[in-house]
Amino acid sequence: MLAVLLMFAATAVLSFAIPLAFTASDARTHELMLSRTAVLDYFATLAHPEFFTGDADYLRGEIDDYHHLFGEAVLIADAAGVPRYASGLDLADPKVSAAIDAARRNEQLPVPTRLSPWSAEEMLLARPIGTGVHSEGVVVLSVSTTRAQSDIARTWGLIAATSTVALALVVALAHVLTRWVLRPLDALSSGVASLTRTLPKTEEPAPLTDHYTGPPEIRDLARSFDAMTHSVLNSASAQRQLITDTAHKLRNPLAALQIRLDMLTSDAPETALPSLDRAAAEAQRLRSLLDGMLKLAAAGVPERFELAVAGSGKAATCDAVLVAAERADAWGAAFAAADMPLTTEFSEPHCEVAIDEASLEQILDAALSNAHSYAGAGAKVTITVGNVGEHIEIKVTDNGPGVPPGEIDRLTERFYRATTQGQSGTGLGLSIAHALAAAHLATLRVRPAQPHGLSVVLEVPAVQRIQGQGG
Repeated sequence: MLAVLLMFAATAVLSFAIPLAFTASDARTHELMLSRTAVLDYFATLAHPEFFTGDADYLRGEIDDYHHLFGEAVLIADAAGVPRYASGLDLADPKVSAAIDAARRNEQLPVPTRLSPWSAEEMLLARPIGTGVHSEGVVVLSVSTTRAQSDIARTWGLIAATSTVALALVVALAHVLTRWVLRPLDALSSGVASLTRTLPKTEEPAPLTDHYTGPPEIRDLARSFDAMTHSVLNSASAQRQLITDTAHKLRNPLAALQIRLDMLTSDAPETALPSLDRAAAEAQRLRSLLDGMLKLAAAGVPERFELAVAGSGKAATCDAVLVAAERADAWGAAFAAADMPLTTEFSEPHCEVAIDEASLEQILDAALSNAHSYAGAGAKVTITVGNVGEHIEIKVTDNGPGVPPGEIDRLTERFYRATTQGQSGTGLGLSIAHALAAAHLATLRVRPAQPHGLSVVLEVPAVQRIQGQGG
C-alpha cells in the first residue's frame, strides 16, 4: 500500500513540477527573444540612413559600445551581402554567411523555441534593413544564451527542490497513514495465523490458489483467512469423522454386550435379575447415546442452500404444513397412549419453506419426542405453522410443567438435561435439531409457554422471500 501511495504522490508532484519547469523556460526564452529582436530593430533603424548619407561614425560607435557592454557581436552588410561593419563576428564562419543570405531573402533563421540549461551558448539572429520587399542591407546579431540558461537552471533547481520537499512531506505522511491503516490489518493477520497454528493438525491441504489482487498486505490477510478456513474445515471434518468412527466402533462390542446380558438374564437366578436389568438399561442408554452422536455429527455438516427450481436437480424445499401433518399422524398413537392430546393449527393450507423434508422431519421428531417424554400425562401438545414476517414459524408447544427459566437457554446444548426431567435421556435431541436448523440457515429456540409449559420454535426462511431476493 505504501508503494502505491508513493507512486501516486510522485506522479502528482511530477505532473505539477514538469509543466511548471517548461513554462518557466518558455517565459525566459520569450523574454530573451523579445529583447534581442528589439536590438535588431534598433540597429536596422540606425543603419538605414547610413546607406544614403554615408555617415557611419555614429552607427559604428553604437555597434562597438553594444559589443563591449553585452559581449554580443553585431554585423552590418549591404544589399549584396558584403559586410560593411562588424564587431566580434568571424566573417569566415559559414553560419554567419548563411544568416546573411537568409536575411537577404527575408527568411527567418531557425531559433530554439525553448531554451534549457544544456542548449547552445550562442545563436544567430538576422533581419533585413529597410521596409517592404526591397532590402538595403542585413543586420546579424550573435545572441549569448548563457545568462538565460543560468536563469532557467536556477528556476528549475528551485522547482526541483520544492518538489523534493513536497514529495518528502507526502512520503512521511503516507508512511504514517499506511502504518495507521495497516496496523489493525497486521494484528488481524497475525491473530488469524496464530489461531490457525492452534488448530489440530490434519492432512496436508492442497496448495491454495492465489487469485487475489490489490495491496500486498490485503492479499496476505486474504491468504491467511483462506488458510484458516481450510484448517477449520479440515479440523471440523476430522472431529466429525472421529465421532462417527468412534460411535461405529463402539456399536459392535456394545451389541455383543447386550446379547450376553440377554443370555445371562435367561439363566440367571431371580436375585440377580434386578442387577442384570439395570445393566441392560445402561447398555441401551449407551446405545442411544451413540446413535445420537452419529446424528449430531451428520447434523453438523452444512448443506448447500438452494431452491427447488426447474433444472436445479436438487429439492431443498418442502411444504411445512404437509410435513407437520404427517408427523402429527405418525406420533398420534404414542401421544394417545400417554394420555396427551396432540393437535395441529395451520394458518394457511400450504407453507413452502427453504429446508428439505427429511431435515424438517428430524427437527419435528426431536421436539415431539421431548414433549412426549417430559410434558407428562394429560398435557396438551400443539403443532403450529404460520407466517411471521419473512419467515415461516413452526412451533411444538406443550402445557406441561416446563423447566426453570435459567435452564431454558441451555436445552439446546449437547448432553444437557434439565434438573426437572425425571426420565432418562441422552441430552442430544434438541441439540441435533438445533444443528440441523443452523445448517439450513434456520433458527431454533426454546421458550416458556403461557401459562406454563415449553415451546420449541423453528423459524425457516420462506421460499417466496428467497426467490424474491434471487430475482
